[in-house]
Amino acid sequence: MYFSILKGTGLHSMSEAGWNFSAPPNSGPGRRLKGMWKAADRMLLHKGGACLLSELYTLWNAPPFGVKAGLLPLLALAYFLTNSTCNRSLSRKGAFIPILTEVHVDEWLQEPSRITWKYFQIDSVQQEMLAGLGKSISKFVGRKVLEEPIGSRESSGITGA
Repeated sequence: MYFSILKGTGLHSMSEAGWNFSAPPNSGPGRRLKGMWKAADRMLLHKGGACLLSELYTLWNAPPFGVKAGLLPLLALAYFLTNSTCNRSLSRKGAFIPILTEVHVDEWLQEPSRITWKYFQIDSVQQEMLAGLGKSISKFVGRKVLEEPIGSRESSGITGA
């Protein structure tokens, strides 16, 4: 499944920075997934910034997509990882999940109605605050601290390779 669904569609590929997940490309086999990604984005934004993973599965399972149940968790994980730095967070039964792990992915397989994805918007004032906080903490701990929100690809427990 990896070679046909993730690598073959261009969702998981090598770049100068290493292996990473990216949105479906405009050409090749992966272009067929662009509609699914756009529909998921619309759903998440339309529902006031939050939706259950099971609702996403219902959307992708219905026409015009018709994705089979076995592929839904894999595609959902790819979608989440392609957007993990784009103002999306994850929660389980209402509890925020700062680091995505294999345990959480297993939960997707067991009970997707317990998983909620949330969209949040960070304005320029909040971004400046995060940058200042990151610099202050960096000085305190003696090493560079990322100046971006929790949920970035670097903070994920799931690696790109």
